[in-house]
Amino acid sequence: MITLWGRNNSTNVKKVLLTLEELELPYEQILAGREFGINHDADFLAMNPKRAGAVVA
Repeated sequence: MITLWGRNNSTNVKKVLLTLEELELPYEQILAGREFGINHDADFLAMNPKRAGAVVA
């Protein structure tokens, strides 16, 4: 299963969500970024050290 780390109001995350839905791929979303603060966690930083944009894992 695909895991998407990002917030729904991000333009880049919206693009990824649309693609996942159109391709009917199973995914889970972890809300990360600004108001959610998860982008400072070690797990997120290991995947995205610059904390910029969505992460698809």
